[in-house]
Amino acid sequence: MTRLNDPTFTMFSFKSGLVSSKDLLNCYLEFVVLVRESQAWQEEQLADNPPRLYRLKQLNAILRAFDINDLVEFRNGDFIEKDAHDRYEEVISLISLGSACVSIRDDLQACFCSLLQYREEIEKGLWFGSGYYHIGSKILNTTYNHIWQSIAEIRASLSSIDQIIIGFISPDKKRIPIEHLVCDFNFPDVDIASIDMEWL
Repeated sequence: MTRLNDPTFTMFSFKSGLVSSKDLLNCYLEFVVLVRESQAWQEEQLADNPPRLYRLKQLNAILRAFDINDLVEFRNGDFIEKDAHDRYEEVISLISLGSACVSIRDDLQACFCSLLQYREEIEKGLWFGSGYYHIGSKILNTTYNHIWQSIAEIRASLSSIDQIIIGFISPDKKRIPIEHLVCDFNFPDVDIASIDMEWL
C-alpha cells in the first residue's frame, strides 16, 4: 500500500518527535490542497471540520516556531530577511547552480514565492486518488497503481525545488522537538490520522 491509497496517511505525523523545515513545507502543501481558499485559513472558519481545524492549529504552531507569524506571511515570503545574503548563501547557490549570482532581498522573495506557488499547483494534481481504497475490480486497482507510480516519479523529480524552498524556510536546518511546540507554541498534541478516520 502506498501513501496515497492509505486512507490514514497524512503529512501531519511526526514519528521522530522532531519537526523540520521539510515537515513544515509538506504540511503546508497538504493543508492548502485541502483548504484552497486563503480566506478560509482561520480557525473560526474551520471550527466545524476537526480534520482541517487541527491541521491549521498544528501548522500555525510550527510556523511560529520557525519565526513565521502566519500562513499569509509564509506564502508571501515576508519572513525572508532583508540584506541577509550570507544567511541564504546555500540556497542562492542551489538556485544559481553554483555560478556567481548577485541578488537583493526582493529577488529572493520572488524566487521563494514563484517556487512555492508552482509547488502548490503541482501538489493539487499529486493528490489525485488520495485515500482511494477500492475492493473489487482488479483492472481498476491496476490502473490506479500506474497513477501512483507516476505520482511517485513526479515527486522525486521535485526534490531540487523542495530543497530550495526548505533552504529559505530554515537556512540553519532547524529541527524542533514536539515537546517544545506543545509547551511554547500551543501545538495541539493530537493524532490527525485518528481524527481523519472518525470523519471518513
